[in-house]
Amino acid sequence: MFGGCSDGGGPMPSADEIRDGQRATWAGLSAGWEKWDSVIMDQLGLVGEAGVFGFNTACPTGVLP
Repeated sequence: MFGGCSDGGGPMPSADEIRDGQRATWAGLSAGWEKWDSVIMDQLGLVGEAGVFGFNTACPTGVLP
């Protein structure tokens, strides 16, 4: 178990073992990231535009309405 808690299951993994595990996980997920990246970025672009165009410059506090 990670986070400094011992579950009695043996020694903590080494930094190399943790890194190798993280790399293996990323390798398995990266294909999905490539598939969905453009969809997510397109959606986030709309959120950014709404924030910019919805900004109330007449409001002295600069707080979005």
